[in-house]
Amino acid sequence: MPRPFLQRNPMNFSQEPPASPCVRCCCLDRNNLCLGCFRTLDEITGWTQMTAAARLAVLAQTEKRRLQHGRSEQ
Repeated sequence: MPRPFLQRNPMNFSQEPPASPCVRCCCLDRNNLCLGCFRTLDEITGWTQMTAAARLAVLAQTEKRRLQHGRSEQ
């Protein structure tokens, strides 16, 4: 039996997962936090296996860490 034609509905297609925040300036601090992208070593090594939701959560954390790091330097 032929399958019915499915119309393209943007709600049915998932978006590409967020890209890596890597800025190619890798330097880990004593807590294994990259001072280039502010991801932990575990987040860096696990990035390619993460779901889009997990990547978004990491990106939110990296922004918080970046802001905290900026305050601690002043």
